[in-house]
Amino acid sequence: MKPNLILHIGTYKTGSTAIQSYMRHNDEVLSNNGFLYPTFPGDRQSHTFLRAATAKALKSNAQDDLTGCIAAIAERINRFTPKSVILSSEHFWPASPQLVKLMVSSLEHLFSTVDVVIYLRSQRDLWMSLYSQFAKGMRVLPSHSTWGTPEYCGKGIVEHGMHYANVLDGYHNASERLSVKARVYDRSLFPNRDVVSDFATACGISTDMLAKPSDDDANESLAWKAVEFSKALATYYYSDTPRRKKVAGVMRQSFSNANKLGYGEWIGKSPNYLTESQQDAIYHHYEVDNGRLSRDYFDSTNIFPKRDYLSVCPYSVEDIPSNEKKAVADFLMSRIGDDDLKVALRHLNAIQ
Repeated sequence: MKPNLILHIGTYKTGSTAIQSYMRHNDEVLSNNGFLYPTFPGDRQSHTFLRAATAKALKSNAQDDLTGCIAAIAERINRFTPKSVILSSEHFWPASPQLVKLMVSSLEHLFSTVDVVIYLRSQRDLWMSLYSQFAKGMRVLPSHSTWGTPEYCGKGIVEHGMHYANVLDGYHNASERLSVKARVYDRSLFPNRDVVSDFATACGISTDMLAKPSDDDANESLAWKAVEFSKALATYYYSDTPRRKKVAGVMRQSFSNANKLGYGEWIGKSPNYLTESQQDAIYHHYEVDNGRLSRDYFDSTNIFPKRDYLSVCPYSVEDIPSNEKKAVADFLMSRIGDDDLKVALRHLNAIQ
């Protein structure tokens, strides 16, 4: 008998990393109880490689990578004979309907049914978090709009991913054997206020026998100091993608180091830069789409009612204490000690 597929598709900033870490840490116990969370070399936590292979096949009609992915999944199914297989990547969320159709059609012959699980936040809250998320890679400039344009997050998110009803329709229409289980990302609704427990429950997994993963596997958010520092540094590296990626990786380490040194508000709650008028604009921009989402996927429950305004972050990079900026700069210079970085840090008043 073919297993069921549970396809967890995100969205961003809804605990996907914690879910994936939980599955990975417990893969042996899960397998012994009929749940297969297959991991593969080169992508040992999520299944983003499947999206990449599908995108390559869709763009250039090069099928080898996708065929190899499907064959690897089939081999694991044959070896473990599970009752359910769980595949997870938050990068499945903003994928185009064409990519979703190809990915599902390539997979579904292996399974009896396909259940898509997705966690959704209000677009306002997600835009707020995305701004900080993309600052991790120095992809946000001070001049960028805070929402609604692809300047830092790309067209896939702006034109498709944030329109949740369209996203779910793309999956719903991909196969007659597919069902969508959309869930609101609200910790107050979860067992123990924990999205991992909620996901396990949705999959039919008992958490009693499973160990919790380490907090080290969490996808930490940047607090306001880190976001402001990143935006300022991005000014110098934004157009040089290879260099930007290298510096951004070390920059994230420097923020974690600042947190370990006891400096607050480097890692933690994402800051909000959306004004009250922008928050209103976001609500009205997605109001019709969210009405259809509620009607078609939540039994006509209004899942994203208008709420109180988020307070706006009042700080800039100049408000970061000089000793903390110096600590971050010293960390960066100890690992990337070149003249370009030195000039950038001097302009940030981080070093003398």
